[in-house]
Amino acid sequence: MAFTIKLPIPKKQPKKTPAQAIPFKEFDEFLKMEDGTYRCILKVTPINNDLLTDDENENIVELMREAINVAGVNIAQITVSSERMNLEDYMSYIEQKKQEITESYYLDRISAIEKHVKRSSVKKKTTKTFYLTLSTRHSDAKRAKEDFEESVRHIRNSLESGEILVKILKKQEGLRMLYEKLNPKTSIYQPFHDEMKTLSSIAPIPIIHVGEDHSIIDGMYYRFYTIMNYPSTPVKKGWMSKLFDINAEVDTSIILQPTGKHKVIDSIDKSLGFIRFGKNKPDTKQSELNELQKKEDSAIELIDQLSSDAENMYNVSLIISVRDKTLKDLDVACQRVLTSISTSRMNARQLILLHNDPFWMSLPIAFKSDFLANKNLYWPMHTSAIASILPFNSSDFMMKTGVIKGKNEKDSLIVVDRRDRRAVDNPNEVVIAPSGRGKSWYAQADISRENQLGTKIFVIDPEREYKFKFGERVVFSIGAPFCTNPFHIRSAILDTDEDELAFNDSRNYVEDVGMYLQRKIADMIPYFRHIYPKMDSTEEAELTEAIRITYEEFAGLTFESKELPAVFPILSNLDEVCSRREFASTLEIFRKNLKPYVSGIYKNMFNGQTNWSMDTQLTVLDIHSLSEVVQPQMMDLLLHDIWEYMKIDRNEKKGLYVDEAWKLASPDNPQTLKFLFEMAKRIRKYGGFLTTITQNVEDFFGAGSGSKNYGKAIFDNAFFKMFLGLSDNDYNTLKKIGFNFSRKEERILKRRQGKGHGIYMVGSTRVEIKTTPLVDELKFISPEEYEQIKKYDLELEYGETTSTL
Repeated sequence: MAFTIKLPIPKKQPKKTPAQAIPFKEFDEFLKMEDGTYRCILKVTPINNDLLTDDENENIVELMREAINVAGVNIAQITVSSERMNLEDYMSYIEQKKQEITESYYLDRISAIEKHVKRSSVKKKTTKTFYLTLSTRHSDAKRAKEDFEESVRHIRNSLESGEILVKILKKQEGLRMLYEKLNPKTSIYQPFHDEMKTLSSIAPIPIIHVGEDHSIIDGMYYRFYTIMNYPSTPVKKGWMSKLFDINAEVDTSIILQPTGKHKVIDSIDKSLGFIRFGKNKPDTKQSELNELQKKEDSAIELIDQLSSDAENMYNVSLIISVRDKTLKDLDVACQRVLTSISTSRMNARQLILLHNDPFWMSLPIAFKSDFLANKNLYWPMHTSAIASILPFNSSDFMMKTGVIKGKNEKDSLIVVDRRDRRAVDNPNEVVIAPSGRGKSWYAQADISRENQLGTKIFVIDPEREYKFKFGERVVFSIGAPFCTNPFHIRSAILDTDEDELAFNDSRNYVEDVGMYLQRKIADMIPYFRHIYPKMDSTEEAELTEAIRITYEEFAGLTFESKELPAVFPILSNLDEVCSRREFASTLEIFRKNLKPYVSGIYKNMFNGQTNWSMDTQLTVLDIHSLSEVVQPQMMDLLLHDIWEYMKIDRNEKKGLYVDEAWKLASPDNPQTLKFLFEMAKRIRKYGGFLTTITQNVEDFFGAGSGSKNYGKAIFDNAFFKMFLGLSDNDYNTLKKIGFNFSRKEERILKRRQGKGHGIYMVGSTRVEIKTTPLVDELKFISPEEYEQIKKYDLELEYGETTSTL
C-alpha cells in the first residue's frame, strides 16, 4: 500500500452548496475562477510518438519546450484524461445511414457493423483526451483575452509544425467535459444537453470522503496520488508513458508553476562541492567514485542546460486521480497505477485529508490550490525534462463519421471519413502489401463498408479476388460476351486542375463534345502504345489523324460537335482508315500489331460497341483471365471509361479501387500511370476517391517521364497509406525515395504477425492497425472460413476473425 501525505488542514469553512463549492464562477468565452482570474482550456489532438523516428521525437521535444515556455508564464496544466468513449455521434451516423437504405442485403451489412461497434464499446469504454490549460493573473476579461490570444498563437506555431493540433475549448464543449467529470455516473443516464448553460446545471452532488482511504463522487470511488521521487539519472523520451498507458480510469495532471532558476543553479553548485569533496577523499571506494562521477556529470549537464535562455524552471506537481465503480475494482486499478509508477523509477504517495482539492487539481482547470505551495507536492524540473515526457501521445484515431478501417494495438476502433474536408487534405489511399499479408481481406471489407454507407464502388480486379454477393461482375476474357470499345465516350465533361470551390458549376462542370474529343483522341494513344510499344513520333502523329477521321466518318463527331452520337466507331473502322493510301506505308506495322484486336483472338473484347454499364452500386471489372500482355491495355481503357462515368454526377459518392497497380507501371509507356495520377488529383471534386493497391513497390515506382515518377507521385498524393507488411526490397525502395520508418514500425512491418497487421497513416499521423474483417464479412470474402467459424460459435456473427485464418 502507498504511503500517504497529510498536509496542514485549513480552518473549517462554512458549508457550501454543490454549486458554491465549485472553484469556478462561470464559463463564457473562457473559464472564470472563484478568485476572478481566467483559464483558457486547449484541447490537444495528439500524435503517435511510439511510431516516430528518434529524430522526429527529438523535434517534438523541442517544439514542446517552446510551447511550455509560453504556457508556463503563469500556472499552467497538462492533463492526460481518461474519458468515456463518445460513440454517440458515430452511432447516430450509422443509424442515419440505415434510414437511407432500402435493400435488405445492405441493411444486414450495416446492422452487423452497428453491432460490432456496440461490442467494441463494451470492451473499451474509455479513451485518452488531452488538454493544455493556460491561466492569467488578470481579472479583467478583455486583458485576459488578449493574453490568451497571444499565448495560443505562439503555442499553435510551435506544436502544429509537429502536427500536434490545438483548439480552444468553447463554452458548450467545456461545460460538457466538466459535467461528465463532476457527474461520472449521472452523466451516463442523463447525458449533457445544450440547455445546460449554467454552472448550477452541471454541479455535482456533495463529495464524500471516507476516512483516509477514498472518496465517493456521484457513486464512483476515487483515490488521489502524487509523485514524491523522480528518476535521478537523465530520462529518456516518453519517460511517463507507462503511467499514461494504464488500462484503468486514470486522469494525470501535470501542474506547472514557474519559479526562478538561479536558486536552483546555486543549489546544484553546492551539491557539486559535496560531490567533489567525496571524490577526493582517500578512502572512497571505486564503486562510490563511479556513482559520484555520474552525479557530477549530471549536475554539470543540468547547469549547462539551465544557463540557456531556452530553459526555464518549474515546480511540477503531478496529481493522479484513479476511479472505478466499486471499492474492489478501485483497489485493482490503484495497484496497476502504483506498479507502473514503480517500474518507471518513481515513488507515489496517496493524498488524503486535503478536502476536495485533489479532485479540483485533477480537472484541466489549472486550479491553484493552497496545498501546491507545500514542498511535498512539487518537484523542481526544467523545461526539457517536462517536454521529454511527450504527454500528447496516442494511437487512437476515430472520426465521428466514416468507415471502420480496423483497430489499433489497444483494440480501439480506427474510423476514417475520407470526405471530411476539415480533417483530410485529399481522399486518396495507397495500400502496399506483399502477397499473403491480407490486402485482399482489407480491401474487400473496406469496399463492403464504403458500399453499404452509400458509396458507389468500381473495382479493377486483375486477380479475381473481389467476390461479393451483391453488385455486378463484368468478366473480360476471350470468348466472354463483354466488349469495351476504345472509341466509346460516356460523358464529354471537361475537367480542370481547379478544385470545385474555386469556380461555380457553370464554369467548372462543362460538357463540350468538340473540345472533349480532342482530349479523347490524345488519351487513346497510350492504349495503342500498349498494343504497339515501339511506335515512333511520326507514327503517333499519323495515328492521331486517323483516329480523328474515324470519329468524323463513322460517327459524325468533329471538334465542332455539340452532342454525342448514339453509336461510336469501332476498331474495324480505324483499321479501314489506316489502310488508305495516305496512311498505308506509315501505319503498316501498326496495323499488323492491331490485327489480333480487329479480327483475331481479342476481337470480341475490343472490336464492337461497349455493352456493359456501371449503373449498379458495385461494379467489379474482372480482368483475371487476360494475359499479362492484354491486362495493361484493358486497365488503360477501363480507367478512362470509369473516369468519364465518374464525372457525370459530382453529387454522387463514388470510389475506385485499382488492384495490382504495378502492372500499369511500364517504363516504356508511363502514360496510363500518369493518367491514374491525374485522376487522383481531380477525383475529389467529382465526389470520388481513389484506392491504389500494389504488392510490387519497385515496379510501381519504376514508371516515369523525364524527372516525373508517376508511381511515387500517386504515393505522395495519397493522404492515407496502408502498409500491411514489407519485404526487404520494398523497404529499401521506399527508403530510396526518402520515406522512412521508425525502428518499431520496421519491426511491425517485417515480421509476420498474421494477415491484416501493419501501419496505417492518416496524413502524418501513424497508428499500428489490425484490419481483420468481421465474421459477417467472411460470407463473401471466404465462405468456407465463415461456415467453419459459425459452426463453433453463433455469437461470433458480429465479431472479428482472427488474423491467422
